[in-house]
Amino acid sequence: MLEHLHAQGRRVGVISHVEELKERIPVKVEITPGASGRSTLSIMTD
Repeated sequence: MLEHLHAQGRRVGVISHVEELKERIPVKVEITPGASGRSTLSIMTD
């Protein structure tokens, strides 16, 4: 279903801890908590 929505030009956001699902999504935004309440944002593409 996610691929179908994407093919129609729709943007889809997924929050997942399921490894199989994470592997199928080509662009990932990862937020890592840091010291003093600051977080680091990383954008990764396959």
